[in-house]
Amino acid sequence: MTRFKTKRAFTIIEIVLVIALVSILTKIYFINNDFINEYRVKESLNKIITDIEYVRNQAINSAKTMEISFNFDDNSYSYNEKETMIDIEIVKPLKLDYSNSNRTKFVFTKNGIPAKDGAGTIALIYKHNLYRISVVPVTGMVNLKRDDI
Repeated sequence: MTRFKTKRAFTIIEIVLVIALVSILTKIYFINNDFINEYRVKESLNKIITDIEYVRNQAINSAKTMEISFNFDDNSYSYNEKETMIDIEIVKPLKLDYSNSNRTKFVFTKNGIPAKDGAGTIALIYKHNLYRISVVPVTGMVNLKRDDI
């Protein structure tokens, strides 16, 4: 009696299931990665706004002119805190946009009012969104606006 050697192989159903599982896991990864980037962008925008308001409040409390400067080349900003320069890098998916900004710094007087050339707008880009952070003249209020590009 002769026995036939059978070849062991994957069935087409097993291959299809593995491909489907890998594609589902890949999709989940990219959805989560996009969600994480969106969260990082929102946190970074909130941090920038908070720091602008902090500099304004420092100008009022110290009765001195204070400024926050934006470095478009390094994608960062800086301000003085008790005679120490604080440099903060903006998170990677978010990028400062010079072409849509009309200021490189915000300057606040000792009353917390923007100086003559201290008010204006700083623009940041993430994907197809343009975020504009504006300091309103006279009041010094900070606003955030999002536009699609």
